Parts: sequence; structure tokens; C-alpha cells
Amino acid sequence: INKTDEKDQGQELSLYSTLDQNVISTISSSDGFKIDEYVISANKRFVATWEVSLEPNSQVLLGGKSRVFSIDLETGEKNLIFDETSSPDTPVKYPRAITDSGVIFTDSFLPNQGAGWAYGLNTSDFKGTAKADVGQLINGTYSTKPSLSPNGSFLAFAGYDGTKGDGVAATNGF
Repeated sequence: INKTDEKDQGQELSLYSTLDQNVISTISSSDGFKIDEYVISANKRFVATWEVSLEPNSQVLLGGKSRVFSIDLETGEKNLIFDETSSPDTPVKYPRAITDSGVIFTDSFLPNQGAGWAYGLNTSDFKGTAKADVGQLINGTYSTKPSLSPNGSFLAFAGYDGTKGDGVAATNGF
């Protein structure tokens, strides 16, 4: 993430060459938004970005806007997957992984409340036309942020099986 502010949110994603120390801008954020996070597929073809726009004079996302985009680095195709306004009661999504075929996994969270993640996992196709909740990974069923395996084939996380405790708070059922 390049051209960052004090919150480490940036205006673009860039490639940096360690050989010649050149910076090449590849993806710019939308007007009024900054890139907060991104994930890249194992084959380095697809990227999913999370862009945020905070309310004026605010230092937090609550009340601001959240967007997830998919980008094909080979063709330049860019798709808006989620366009949400954050509120205390409605979770927003941010990308956790994108596969070599462009399937995006997003984590849901309630901004500025609790851990800030693990409110439910979702998937989307590359164009954003087929979205779904992952029924086995709803709020209270996983306790670490899911990460894509190096070969792009698996999503790894610590899960809660619900056999101990109240099924919401992860106690000893990992």
C-alpha cells in the first residue's frame, strides 16, 4: 500500500522493485476512499482490496463507508463487490483471501466493536454476482482470521466446534 496516511491507509497499491528501486503504481483507490487492506492470489493474478472512507473529523470506520473490489492484474478488470455504510448493527466485509480462480472470501465485522472480525465468513465470485454466507463459519464459530494456504487451495483458521460453552464464546472447543 503506497502513499499512506497516519492510519496506514493508502491511495494506491504499487509494485516495488528491489533491483532498481522503482515504484510502479498498479491500482488506485476510488475518489474519497483509501486502501486499508488487500489480499493477492497465490498465482499473483487476482487482488481483492478493501477501501474505506471515514466520516469527516472521524478516526474510526463507524459511520463511514466500506468497499471491497476485485482486480484482475492481467486484464485490469476491476469489480465492486461490496459497497456498504458501517453502523453499530450491520456488519461490513473486508477481504481475507482470493483464490487462483478469483473467488473472494470476506470476513464480516461490526466496526469499532470487540475484536473487529469473525462475525461471519462470506464468499463472492470475481464479478460479485454470486455472493453467499459460509454457513459453517457464522459468528462464534472461528477464532482466528482465516488465511489462504500458500498453494491457494485451502483456507486455514482456528474454529470453534460448539461442543463446550454457550456456542458463542470460544472457550476450549478449538
